[in-house]
Amino acid sequence: MTLIDIGRDFSLVTGGRHRSGGPHSAEAFREDLLVPALRHGDTVVLRIGGPSYSMAWLHEVFATLETAGFSREDLARRIVIEADGGYRRTKLAIESYILGLPHPSDSLE
Repeated sequence: MTLIDIGRDFSLVTGGRHRSGGPHSAEAFREDLLVPALRHGDTVVLRIGGPSYSMAWLHEVFATLETAGFSREDLARRIVIEADGGYRRTKLAIESYILGLPHPSDSLE
């Protein structure tokens, strides 16, 4: 198992979608931390408490993982999201993006 605490291991402030937008981009997180952990071959536990996340950042990280050669089924099985109650919608959005679904609506709250 690989644990990635986004606030501790990446940044307490998330940025834009692409590296050109700064060091805390979704692209940097995906390519520098998440994809290497997935290529290692085991379960990846993501702790998402700490930073705030835009839907664009989450979409860029998780909806595009399939283009790195991972199946949606494999990703859904191997990525475990740890979130406290304040991050329930963020967790649901991540899970939806991994499965290729639209992000959950505000009516889920």
